[in-house]
Amino acid sequence: MLVSISDREGDIYEWQIEIYFKVLKSGCKIEERQLETAERIKPCIALYMIVAWRVLFVTMFGRECPDLPCTALFEDDEWKLESP
Repeated sequence: MLVSISDREGDIYEWQIEIYFKVLKSGCKIEERQLETAERIKPCIALYMIVAWRVLFVTMFGRECPDLPCTALFEDDEWKLESP
């Protein structure tokens, strides 16, 4: 079954993909990794792909639901700063 995507939906998906790769390149600095072998690169890329997806998800969620508290997405220990 083929699914039709409107131009607007296509633009939204394209924008999200651009943000995802921007997070990978700028936020995670994936291009600066000097890991030399596939055995080292693969786990690094896998981790950073998860991080980039999470950043994109939190960004989009925050825009769609700006009044929700951060506890809707994070546990207390994920956002609270613990004093030494």
